[in-house]
Amino acid sequence: ETESRAVESNAKIASLNNSKVKELRSGSLYNIVNHTSNIPGGKISKSKKLIKNNISQAGYNIISNIDLSQHHYAHPSGRPEPMKEARRSSSRKPDHEFDIISNLYRENNKEKQHSDSQRMKK
Repeated sequence: ETESRAVESNAKIASLNNSKVKELRSGSLYNIVNHTSNIPGGKISKSKKLIKNNISQAGYNIISNIDLSQHHYAHPSGRPEPMKEARRSSSRKPDHEFDIISNLYRENNKEKQHSDSQRMKK
């Protein structure tokens, strides 16, 4: 019985070690909740930066739709070089006829809501 317990304990330890290796291989390097390193020893290599300068392929801020040379979080001296003119999606132009935030149609709201309510009654 002691022998089977030892074998079972060794198998459990091996399984836990394999799980920890998998977690370290695919998980985050840094714990953002308690601000500690997830790597044993607590050192993160210098080659793996937590924040990269420009991870976007767009040459403009995708939220404000303004060039990165004008609207960027970095100091003006540390901003990325302007890219060739990229195709911009116009975020200010509505693509849908119904606005889910205001819960209203963009055009002819009263008529469309009335027709919707009529369809719901059927």
